[in-house]
Formats: sequence, structure tokens, C-alpha cells
Amino acid sequence: MFRRFSALLPFSGKHELAPAHAIIAAVDEAERRIEQNPATSLFHLGLATDITALMVQDARNAMERISTLISEVLACVESRSERDVEKLSKTLRNYLVSKSKNHGSVVSVSDAKRFGLPVIEADPADDQWRAIWRLWAKYILIETYRVYEGEQVSVIGGLSVSA
Repeated sequence: MFRRFSALLPFSGKHELAPAHAIIAAVDEAERRIEQNPATSLFHLGLATDITALMVQDARNAMERISTLISEVLACVESRSERDVEKLSKTLRNYLVSKSKNHGSVVSVSDAKRFGLPVIEADPADDQWRAIWRLWAKYILIETYRVYEGEQVSVIGGLSVSA
């Protein structure tokens, strides 16, 4: 399962975060409106007082890194050609970065198949699926979503749990 990709950057104080794509979109929209009606420039600049040029550049850099990461992840499959990696990267970037509206967006099994990803649809009645579901239910009980699966263990927010 893939989720929406967007970096979260510090915004308007240390405890607030804003998606990189939202910062870029806000600046782009303000520029567009000022271009259409230059008399509104002070109004639009006033709305963007919490956004600095450094934040905008950080947001653009973060979005570029996300595109690079998508390509790197897809290239990990040795049997996948460079051309296939490029094609899949473009498709997934468009879907996960450009079209998705929030971080809760996911790529469904049918979409993944349509994109050309090697997907096996799990049977919820299967023993393996039930074991995975029980494992994730335990993660939910300990109130963490920072779980990294390794070959031998699951790493949960600094703790490690034997698989």
C-alpha cells in the first residue's frame, strides 16, 4: 500500500507543520492572482506573511526529493528496466504527489495492478493475512504508527519486537 507523498515542513512556529505541496500551491496561487490583478498585491502578500522564500525553496526541494525517492524505491526491483522505472515513477508521482488530496489517500490493489505494479491481493480468510492483521492490531494497541518491518524483527519507534 502506498500513501500520499508530501513532506511536512515547520510552519508559523515550531509546533505547526504544513505540507510542502500546500506551501507551494499557496505561493503559486498568490502569484497568479497578483498577475491577474496587480492592485491586489498588498492583500495577497499580507495573506502570505508566514511564508518565507526559504520555506518555499525547502518545500520545492522536499517535493523533488520525494520524486527521487519514488524512483529509487521502484529501481530496487532488479528485474525492472530503467524504462519501466521511469514510466512507473511518472505514474505514481502523478497519482501520489499531484492528484491525491491528503495523506490518507492510498493506492488500491486495482489501481496498483493498473499501474503495472506486481500486486498479490490478500485473502482476508488466509492464515498469513490474519497473522499480519493481528500484528498490526498489536501496534495499534501500543499507540504507534512508526513501524518499520525488517527481515527478522519489527522496529517500533525505537523498540524492536521479534517477528
